[in-house]
Amino acid sequence: MTEPMEMDPEDAAIISLCDLLQAATLGRADSAMTLARLDEIEESAAAGGTGQVSRLLCGFIRMRCSEEAGLEATTGLGAASSPETASAPAWARLTEAAVAPDMPTSLTAQSRMLSEVSDTLLSSGHLIPALHARSSAAALLESIGDVAGSAAVHSRLGETLMAAGAVGPAQKEFARAVMSFAGTKISAQADFLVRNLLNWGRCLSIQGEHEHAEPEYRGALLMMSNMGVLNSEAAEAHLLLADSLRQQGKTEEAVPEYKAALGLFSQYPPRSRGQQVAGLLGLSECHAATDHIAQSIMRMTEALALIGSEETAMLASVNLRLGLAHSKSGSTEQALGHFLTAGGQYADIGDAQAAAAAWRQSSVAFRRLDRIPEARDANLIAWQLLAESGPNGNPGLLMEVALAASRSLIEADRETQAEAPARAAIQAAQTAGAAVGEADAYISLGQALQAQNRHPEAIGCYKRALELGPSVRLIEVAGTSFLKLGRLAEAGRAFAQGAQHAEDNGDQDGAGGMHFRAGLALRFTDQQESERHLRAAAESAAALGNDNRAGLALTSLAETLKQLNRNVEAEDAYRQAHSAWERLGDAPKALMNLSKAGDAVRFQGRHGDAVAVYEEVLGRGAEAEWGTVADARFGMGVSLYHLGRYEEAEASFRLALAQYTGHESQANAAVALEWIADTFQ
Repeated sequence: MTEPMEMDPEDAAIISLCDLLQAATLGRADSAMTLARLDEIEESAAAGGTGQVSRLLCGFIRMRCSEEAGLEATTGLGAASSPETASAPAWARLTEAAVAPDMPTSLTAQSRMLSEVSDTLLSSGHLIPALHARSSAAALLESIGDVAGSAAVHSRLGETLMAAGAVGPAQKEFARAVMSFAGTKISAQADFLVRNLLNWGRCLSIQGEHEHAEPEYRGALLMMSNMGVLNSEAAEAHLLLADSLRQQGKTEEAVPEYKAALGLFSQYPPRSRGQQVAGLLGLSECHAATDHIAQSIMRMTEALALIGSEETAMLASVNLRLGLAHSKSGSTEQALGHFLTAGGQYADIGDAQAAAAAWRQSSVAFRRLDRIPEARDANLIAWQLLAESGPNGNPGLLMEVALAASRSLIEADRETQAEAPARAAIQAAQTAGAAVGEADAYISLGQALQAQNRHPEAIGCYKRALELGPSVRLIEVAGTSFLKLGRLAEAGRAFAQGAQHAEDNGDQDGAGGMHFRAGLALRFTDQQESERHLRAAAESAAALGNDNRAGLALTSLAETLKQLNRNVEAEDAYRQAHSAWERLGDAPKALMNLSKAGDAVRFQGRHGDAVAVYEEVLGRGAEAEWGTVADARFGMGVSLYHLGRYEEAEASFRLALAQYTGHESQANAAVALEWIADTFQ
């Protein structure tokens, strides 16, 4: 349970005295009891920096209650009765109240005294008793039906509260100031109502209640229009209304209000350039929201020219926004200039987070301009700014910057240095609840650990990444890393997961690519799964008209089937691959697959058919690679041998031997020699 905050004794004494004065004046307390209570607090109230105000209030309460109790009327102020030692205006009001011919006049004087006491307390930093005194002043005026007087006090109280940051209570005071006149025949001064309507709206806007602030601003503007007011205050009212409309998403309604405000500011200089800058930036946001990027940039550029050189934070903010706008419009060079300027300005004022965000955007721009080394350096500057700035309250930004830094280090072959930002990115992602970002960071950490030969830890990182949030890109990186580590089964499972993820998201092309890679990874660990994935890759490629992938997938499928001694299916896959490469005009790959189809025919014992296939390959030998021609001659020799055509077989083997020997393929040459020897037996 939270302990209640202790109030300053001096402040507490002033508040008690205000309550006693109000109760005694309005007849809510017995005079004798009031005097008794006054005796309890008078000694402590007269001490401290607020002693003069306390003695003033004590004196008046004692005088008022003594008269009512039939005692000798005395102030009991002593030295404080002199204007030289007490607040002269307040003392004058006290005297005026004491000699007033009637209660309303006396209460009016007391109210003024309390208002002046409030000003004195406020100037000396005693906010709470100052507010209490002014609230008591309003209560006294309300008790005698002084609508205008109580409204003025409520208005002043609202201004004091708003200046102190107590927006909610301030809003209520402004509302009371305006609504005091409702249901009465008393007319309020128009400028008073305008001022309080605008302040009422300001309080609502600060609290995010823009839809409720809008009618207050419109009411103030209507009254100004009726009075024919055209000045900087009217411009400010248009600006407040425009901001309120924009915050509600009423962009089309906000634009003319911004333009009205800027038009008036051009004729009647605003209280500060900040108001004009705010109008230009608000109008710029409206243009951006409606995709009028050029107009948005123009307004921001105008605003930038108005901002003083000493207003570094505002300059940096506008430069960053201009960079984003230029980036959106495709003007990357201009965007980069603004991002770099903003990064430097934010660094100058010690705002590491904003500087890091600007440098991160600079990196993106550098990369779009294909200035990759500079893009990497910008990411590392952003990371250094955050790493050196201590605790970070923006985990999303830290995650993005740290992750980008780790990737940049990995791209630059500095994987070992990527460990620290990768770990920071993981922690930030966990804080932000960003599973996808955490998965990406685990991939980077895995790559950093892998470069340090910490393979078990790296594998753990890749597995954790796949558990968190699979994406085609993430899975591809993880699967490739597993391949580099020789973990073929895990690589295959990763790529299979990627294929499923892509299919679930309707990405047929991505799924086909993942099926193909899964099939390759599993060829030597799980041939049945390899076959399934390769068939899926080939079917997907055929459906998309991707002959290149179809050719690769069918070739790999045929090799897998051949390993399983399923030569009939292998022959069909090789022939389909041959057709795909022919469609692409890639004769070397087409003829290689045709030659392998001949091998599959030969393995079926269909030597006559095999010879026909080899002859077709050799007939286009000039278009084929030497290895394809040599293998076709060797295969033809084997089939001719089995057909009993030994001389032709020997000749074919010798031609194959010559090519193997000429290209230093010693193992194949040795096998050819063995077959030549067999033809002599």
